[in-house]
Formats: sequence, C-alpha cells, structure tokens
Amino acid sequence: MQDAPASWATRALYLALGVDAVWLVWRPYPASAQTLAVAGLAVVATYTGGWRRSLFPWLVVLGVVASRNALAWPWLGFPALGWNLVLLLAIGARYLAGTARLPPAPSAWFRGPNPFTRPVTAWGVGSLLATIAAMTGWVVITRDVGAGGEFMRQALSMFSVGSVLLAIPVVASANAFAEECVTRGVLLDALAPHRSRVARGGAVVAQALWFGALHFAAGFPRGPWGLVMAAGWGGFLGWLRLRSNSVVPGLLVHAVTNTFMFYAAYWLAR
Repeated sequence: MQDAPASWATRALYLALGVDAVWLVWRPYPASAQTLAVAGLAVVATYTGGWRRSLFPWLVVLGVVASRNALAWPWLGFPALGWNLVLLLAIGARYLAGTARLPPAPSAWFRGPNPFTRPVTAWGVGSLLATIAAMTGWVVITRDVGAGGEFMRQALSMFSVGSVLLAIPVVASANAFAEECVTRGVLLDALAPHRSRVARGGAVVAQALWFGALHFAAGFPRGPWGLVMAAGWGGFLGWLRLRSNSVVPGLLVHAVTNTFMFYAAYWLAR
C-alpha cells in the first residue's frame, strides 16, 4: 500500500510528541504537559456533534485514564494531565485527518479475529519473562525501583500493609490499561491513519520514544537507562499490538509486569 500524504493534524501530532519528549528529558516533569495543553485545547474546540455517537465508550476510557492520573497525582502532579491531553490530541488528529468521520470506539482495540495466535502468545510470554528477569536484576543490583518506590512509601504511610498488597494488582492493571489505551491504542492509530507499513513503522517508533521519555524521570528504571529500556519495550508492545490487531496481549504483559514492579517496590520499602 502506498502512503497517502500525512495531514497537517497528523504532522502536528508528531511534532507535539517530539517537543514534549525533549521537554520531558530536559526538564523532567515540572511542566512537561504544557506543550500538550495548547494542542489539547485546540482539539477540543474542533469537535462537532458527531462526537455523541460514541460518547459512552470514550467516557469509559477517559474515566479510567483520569482515575489512573488521580492515583499518580501525589508524585507526578500537574504533568499527570499529559495522559488526558495526549489522548484528546490523538483522537483529534485522527478526526482532522479525514480518514474517519468519527474515531473508532475503544472496543475495537480489544477485539480481533484471533489476538492470541501461537506466534503472538510466544512473543508475549517470552517478553514477559525477559522483562521480569531484567527488572529483577536491576532491583538486586541497584536497589532502586524509580517512582514506584516513592509511591509505595506514601501508600504504606497512609494504608495498612494488607490493603496495599491487595490493591497492588488493581492499581498496576489500571495503570497498564491507561498507558496501553493512550500509546498503543488511540495514539498508534492517530499516528498512522493510512495503515501502510511505512506509516505504521513510524508510528511505532514515535509512540515508543515518547513512552520512553515519560519514564525518564518517573519510570522503573528511571534516568537514561529507563528511557532506553522503556522506549524499547514500548516499541515491542506497539509491534505486538499491530501483529495481533488488539491491545489485549500487550495489556496483559504490561499489567503483569507492573504488578511485579509494585511488589518489588513493596519489598524494598518494608
């Protein structure tokens, strides 16, 4: 399939993500959402009545993302809004690109002819084991779990140990759901509205680099290694989403990995 020229909205989305990624690394988190705020408000202003036809499923996704941001607020502050703003920006880019009258309902990300084919399952399980092994090595060597450590210490100071241990899988899964919906869901679609191989490859790289930049200051691990590892992992999860035509395999890998990370953070915070 030959690439159609990218619309101005899609190009603007690439530019906004690039600028925000640089800002996230240059000035980690103090005002990282400012680039997205202007674009997000501009997108809101462009919407028309067609939005109502798929309002409910989008409200569900936005609700989960907003809930995740509320949990992240104590240690991320205002930049947590970046998830909401980039979600609106990505939806708007797809809408303005003219490839669809209305962005597809989020339920489309969770279904496919058969998302769990043998190759996809093998890649998913293999990546999960490799990621957990790498994270275990990092924790043992550095005794650092990044932002998860601060979050866990705050949680243990506010709630009982039993409550925290029971809540970890829920919080980890909600975080994974929000990140997968934004990066490998609507953002990946918005960056490659024409679905050609070249467009999809560029979209996978762009969302992966932005995902890595988000983890520079508050990831596990954080810093330069956190950026590189998160970007590589985000690229793989993007490829897995395209290979399976569903976010579910990547979501499961992400949720289990997050759960392991939070339990590792608890182990270090005891």
